[in-house]
Parts: sequence; structure tokens; C-alpha cells
Amino acid sequence: MNIREFKAFFWSFVDGVGSQGSQLIITIMLARLLTPADFGVIGLISVVVYLSNVIGNGGLNNSLIRKAKVSADDFTSVFVFNITVGILLYAIIFFSSGFLAHFLKLPEAEVYLKVYALSIIFTSFEQIQRVTLTLDLNFRTQAKITLFSVIFSGVIALILAHSGFGVWALIIQTVVLSSVRCVIFWCVIRWKPTGQFKWPLLLEHLNFGYKLLLGNFVDVAYRYMFNLGIGKFYSVTDLGFYNQATKLTEVPSMTITSVVRRVNYPIISKLRHNNKCYFGNLINIASYIISVYLPVSLWLSFNSHDIILKLLGERWVGASLFLSILSLAFFCCAIIKLIW
Repeated sequence: MNIREFKAFFWSFVDGVGSQGSQLIITIMLARLLTPADFGVIGLISVVVYLSNVIGNGGLNNSLIRKAKVSADDFTSVFVFNITVGILLYAIIFFSSGFLAHFLKLPEAEVYLKVYALSIIFTSFEQIQRVTLTLDLNFRTQAKITLFSVIFSGVIALILAHSGFGVWALIIQTVVLSSVRCVIFWCVIRWKPTGQFKWPLLLEHLNFGYKLLLGNFVDVAYRYMFNLGIGKFYSVTDLGFYNQATKLTEVPSMTITSVVRRVNYPIISKLRHNNKCYFGNLINIASYIISVYLPVSLWLSFNSHDIILKLLGERWVGASLFLSILSLAFFCCAIIKLIW
């Protein structure tokens, strides 16, 4: 690993740990102001938004990163696709929010979805800026933007939660986070779609991206189908317990995995024709993750009750069993996702 790659890894680590750590601290503070049912409602409606974001990207970001020589036409074609699909997905959710609320057996979700899904549009507008920074291995700028956006939106959410806004505090937090982050990306990275939209180029990226899209869609659908099952057939309070346990488990798991994958992906893309170096790289990274995350997952599993009690308070004790099981499950998923 050369100096440039080491700096990229360091700032990606700062981005992952800083943003996830800040989000975790904010979530813990919000959990003491809000009820498990409030978090359960968000866990239920967020399924639709998460799946939409996966579809909106279509795996095209990774296609741009892996391409040896990317032109302005490539960026413009993908940019037009991203924002078109993002707006289309929001329109679908907006006009079907009544049906979705009925399906979820949550009448108030109709209004919640119309506001919460705005984050899809903002996210679609920032994708090219992220790709540009990733290609340059410039994770320092990404870290600063993400960290500021998380903290700013978190402060807004805490003020609203303290003022008694309930679920709306969590909804507005998500919308503010995505909108502020999008605006800053556009202000800092002064990219403009100077190329031409070309179908052949878009189809080329879609030909690669749809494979990632299918994989990510199955992954997200599998992870969040439990939200639908728990929220629909049990209660939003039980879903709130499950969601908080998931967040506490995801911080070490997803942070470590995403940091490594973000830096490693543009690097191993250059090694795809050298099988020995490619698989050697994956084995080394997997061994590092196991040595770091295994002790953490075991600690979370065996001390789940005390961790929940001290961090979230007595009314969240119902989340301890979920945390005990999920901490070990996410360790296995982290290794599988890295290799896959």
C-alpha cells in the first residue's frame, strides 16, 4: 500500500467511523427522547426508501469507477439516468403512498412517506460527485461533507424531538441529511454535465451495473424484509427494538466493511486480470476484518443486556435479545459481503 492509498484508507476510515459514530451517538440521544414505537414507524417506512435508492443507483457508480477511461459523456449519461430514475421513483411512492400505508396497516404513513421519500431525489443528484472523489481517492473531502451533514441533521432532529415532534424528528433528520449533503457536494465539487447523453454508453454501464443492482436489491430486501414482517404482524414497538439492536450492530460491522470496500474497490479493479494478486488481496483484507471485528461482535453478544440498559435506558431492554443474536449474524454477513 503506497502513501496515496494509505491516506485514502485513513480518510475513508474517518468518514465511516466519524459519520457512523456520530449517527450512533445522535440515535442514542434520540432514543432517550422518543419511544420505541417512533423508531418502529421509521423502520417500517424506510424499507420503501432503501429499496428505491438501490434501484436509483442501478450499480452505475461502480461501473464508472471500474472503467479504465471515463469520458464526460459517461458521466453525463449516468447523471441523467440517476436523476430521472430518482424523480420517477419519488413520483411512484408519492402517488402510491395511500396504498402503501394501507398495506403497512399504518394510516399516518401516507404523509410520512411523501416527505421521507424526498431523500431519494437528493441522493440521486450527488452520485457523480461521489464517483469523482472516489476515482481520485479523495475520501478526505467526502469525510468532511458527510460528518458535517450527519451532525447538522442530528442537531435538528434532537431539537425537534425535545420539542415533542415524535416521528417527524426522525423523518426531517433524514431529509435534512440528504439535502444538506447534496448541496455541499455541488458547492465543493463544481462538476457540470458538459458531455452528451448517449444510449450506448448508458447501456454499457447498465450491462455491468444491473448485476450489482440485483445483488444489492436482494441484499437490502433480505435485510429489511424482517422490518416488514415484525412491523406488520407484530407491532411497531417490537420493530423499534429490532431496529435499535440492528443499528448498534451495524456500526462496527458496516463501518469496517464499507471503509475497506470503498478504498479497495478502485484498487482491485486494476487487478482483475491478475487472479493471484486479486484473490490474495481479498484474503488479506478478510483476515484483517476477522481479527478486528470478531472480538467486538462477541463482546456485544455476551453483554447485550447491560449495553442496552446503559446506552438507551430501561424502556429499551426489549432490544437486548435482538442485539445478542444480530451481533454474531452481522459478523458472518460482513465477511460474506466483502468476498462477494
